[in-house]
Amino acid sequence: MVDPIVDMFNKLLVNPGEEMKSNFLEISASKNIVGTLACFSCHMVRFDLMGKSRIQEIAKYLSTRIIEYAIPKKKIKEAKEYHNLTGSTEKYISLFKEAKGLFTDLKNTGECGEVLLYIFTNTFLKIPQVLCKMSFKTSSRLHYQGVDGLHAKYDEQNDQLFLYWGESKVHSDLQQAFTDCFNSISSLLLSDVSTGSPAERDLHLFRDNIDLGSDVLEKFILSYLDPNDEKSLKLVHSGICLIGFDEEAYKETTEEKIKDELSKNIVKWESSLLTRLKNKKLEKITFHIFLIPFPSVEEYRKAFLEELGK
Repeated sequence: MVDPIVDMFNKLLVNPGEEMKSNFLEISASKNIVGTLACFSCHMVRFDLMGKSRIQEIAKYLSTRIIEYAIPKKKIKEAKEYHNLTGSTEKYISLFKEAKGLFTDLKNTGECGEVLLYIFTNTFLKIPQVLCKMSFKTSSRLHYQGVDGLHAKYDEQNDQLFLYWGESKVHSDLQQAFTDCFNSISSLLLSDVSTGSPAERDLHLFRDNIDLGSDVLEKFILSYLDPNDEKSLKLVHSGICLIGFDEEAYKETTEEKIKDELSKNIVKWESSLLTRLKNKKLEKITFHIFLIPFPSVEEYRKAFLEELGK
């Protein structure tokens, strides 16, 4: 029998269907990084039989998921109720326009990585998002200064709540992406969550604006976030990273050859991840890292902006 709280968490997930399989091919399944509590997986951009990459299709697919990513559940629920009552999609269209308006038109935007982080976490890890950070942006011309995503899951066996802090970096250079990603995530995960710390503001926003569509679930989570509650001793701060980068293997002629070339880099990438984790003293923190090699990060970023009409 499924624990009622676990069932509530599962209901926060959005069923992605088969779309991800047509856009990304798994190169390496979840693999533990020896000497740490971290693991990583690698996923490549797919190609059709004509040798065309799915970058445009990926960007288009992401644009269809922005409501669930950027809009609080309360508003989505209201739109659903309105549709059930009237048969009109008016409220959904309004939410889509609102969601689009929250994204920046800056050409170097990292939001294309943030949405992808959300979708990979939701799809492959089955860990739902618990904070819509986009609604806290003060301007569409600015990026939200803080966590790229906040996800959570409940371990009923040990009565632990895992709070996953997300960080995404999409750079043409892999090593720069590694550096920027672990600099950012370490400042959150190694924070003591005291007043003024990098993580304190995000937790404050989460506590004050929690919106999961269930009073029972919200009260349950808040008990772990209350330092005066004994359950706070069983709160586990964890990390999820998505690192996108350019990869020369895409110069190969077929998807299978690209996959073979990328597979040769797995050991090297694992070694680099281990070094970064140790340098930042993150070995004892639960992590999942998604590595996403792209034919061109800039092509992907451009396609994402185009799909949002930016």
